[in-house]
Amino acid sequence: MIVPPLSEAARKAALQAKSREQAIALVKSAKLYVKGEGQATDTVGYIVESAADFHRRAGGFNRWDWSAELGKGNEWIVTLTFDEARSTSTGKQRVTKTAQWAVDFKTRRVRYLDPNAKGFSYLPPY
Repeated sequence: MIVPPLSEAARKAALQAKSREQAIALVKSAKLYVKGEGQATDTVGYIVESAADFHRRAGGFNRWDWSAELGKGNEWIVTLTFDEARSTSTGKQRVTKTAQWAVDFKTRRVRYLDPNAKGFSYLPPY
């Protein structure tokens, strides 16, 4: 069986998919220094999974989706989209939020971009 070569568009799409996966994996494995708190003792992935597990056990909403898009230059923007439950007078209300990190493959540097990402980047020692 002869397999035709990938088209240029298909090759680029495959490279981007691999880069997306790598960017997300790099964020999940990062132990960041958080201004005002110090060096994280756990990875972002561990902190996010701990938060997701807490929300699941507490009966909260259960959406924790990772995505990544190419930003400026060599930087990838990794986004965690998650739902929080807010109690209101009529019951629980779903609030969708995001947390974003920037990934530079050349330097392998990961940095948080917003307060939600900062919160998922640091867990105090216990």
